[in-house]
Amino acid sequence: MLAIQCILCDDVRTLSLFPRLENGQRSFVTYLMQQRGLLGPTGTPSDAAVRRETVANELVEGLAKRAPIPKH
Repeated sequence: MLAIQCILCDDVRTLSLFPRLENGQRSFVTYLMQQRGLLGPTGTPSDAAVRRETVANELVEGLAKRAPIPKH
């Protein structure tokens, strides 16, 4: 969901893609967006772009570390 938020830059739209989220889950995702600087306009547009890129890179790196390619 953070990756989607990095692209859409609209928390309402991002959360609307997941209509079955319970209120607690919705609050937690909103909290994570806020902690990562992905929620609301903060700083200059270039600052926001750098934050989005940083978060996206962290997500990709995290996925790469946790998902080894299976050997068949």
